[in-house]
Amino acid sequence: MKKALALLLAAVLMFSLAACGGKPAANPSSDGSSASSSVPESSSVSSSAPEASPSSTPESSSTSSSSESTPPEPEPVYSVNHASSFQNGYAYIYFRDTAGGKSYSGIIDAKGKLQSYFAGNTVDSDRNTGGYIYTQNRNNNAVSVIGPDGKAATHSLGDDLRLFAALGDGYLVIEEHQAGFDAEDWVYHLYDGSGKELTSFSYGCTVNLGYWGDGIFAIVPNTDKEFTEEQITARNNYGRGVRYADLYFAQADVWQRDQLTMTNTSAFQDLLCQDGIMMLRGASNQENRNPNPGEYTYADSKGVLNSITVPKEIGKDPFYLGHRDGVMLFTDRSDSQVIPVYRYDVASGQWSRYQGKYADKLHNSSSYVSVTGEGYTAIALKGADNRVYTMLLDKELKEVWDSPILGIPSAITGGTLYLFDPDNTSTVCSYDLKGNPLGKVEGVNRWLFWPEDGVITDSRAYFSPDGTPAFEIDYAAGKLVTLPE
Repeated sequence: MKKALALLLAAVLMFSLAACGGKPAANPSSDGSSASSSVPESSSVSSSAPEASPSSTPESSSTSSSSESTPPEPEPVYSVNHASSFQNGYAYIYFRDTAGGKSYSGIIDAKGKLQSYFAGNTVDSDRNTGGYIYTQNRNNNAVSVIGPDGKAATHSLGDDLRLFAALGDGYLVIEEHQAGFDAEDWVYHLYDGSGKELTSFSYGCTVNLGYWGDGIFAIVPNTDKEFTEEQITARNNYGRGVRYADLYFAQADVWQRDQLTMTNTSAFQDLLCQDGIMMLRGASNQENRNPNPGEYTYADSKGVLNSITVPKEIGKDPFYLGHRDGVMLFTDRSDSQVIPVYRYDVASGQWSRYQGKYADKLHNSSSYVSVTGEGYTAIALKGADNRVYTMLLDKELKEVWDSPILGIPSAITGGTLYLFDPDNTSTVCSYDLKGNPLGKVEGVNRWLFWPEDGVITDSRAYFSPDGTPAFEIDYAAGKLVTLPE
């Protein structure tokens, strides 16, 4: 009896050991369905961060006395190959697992936490896209838009459909070519980041399309359009490069047709939408050349148009420098000796001019202009050594500091003033609004620089205004997006 019991116990023990030595069960698929050809379609999302595959566990074998285990894959080691600046609270990064030999495109938030990512490249990895990533598969038959939440919308291409433009902020345009014996046309479909078609438009020809930010689009047909004599006169009277464009405002689903818009930066310092305002056109004060002397017209992100008239005291050739936080800056370029700075308060409609002790030192180069933000204005001055200095002014355009500080004014945000080194314009220095130095960051692209959320990038890493690392990227928080093949 004892012998039989012993044999029974031994058999149970052997069965338990065999069961424990088996291969781990595979994780269930997050999306068991195959990719659909509908437009758009959602892609599957995994909550894991990029990591090496787990090492395999050899199965028990009753016919072999020993087995060889598969060498474990190396632990992932991540490095950032490209880091974009922040926009709308997110930034794009292209990073690599140097141990596993894999590359990823992803989005991080202002604390450095990876939001969503996928293996491979984007359509345009050098442009910040406001938290959205665009990618096109190798077969060129689909384009996907991935949001920071990890949700993806995929649009089928081919069959006379092609990706026309990946614009940023989740927007993309797909061109549909329609050809037949009697007619030929090109239809353009505009989608948002969720894959919803917002509008479509057609002119019987191809078009030029510009995206100005905040959901504002400018569409110009590539064939000549017949305009009225009044429209032709208005265009010619501006005396600068202008064109008629149809404007679409996605936030309000509003069209503004045949709007005169500037075609180059000779009229403005910045042609992009800032703080919900897009300046469309401006005119000189020379009445013999313009039926609306000194008039500037701008649009908000809802498609509402407004006009302001620059006082004649500003000069014959008013020039729009930019806008931030409810303030517009203007200057006049009719006199190359003295370049004034004028401040326009959008809410109150009040104009003011800087007439302080440095008024005759204002810099007259288009590369060194005054900037505004948070009610302050930073003016560029030419020193006796021919280098660029900056003075900070308050809302009354009074000097805040005792003396100017060496540097090119670039931005005022988050209680910090950023100045680029005039001797090395890839180095940005930061100061508090009292003029105390905070730190500096080297290797910054001056023309793409904007320190949103107090974070600066040199295109490889992120820094705080004092020059210290802003954060260590948290890769574990990311959602892996699996795109249809």
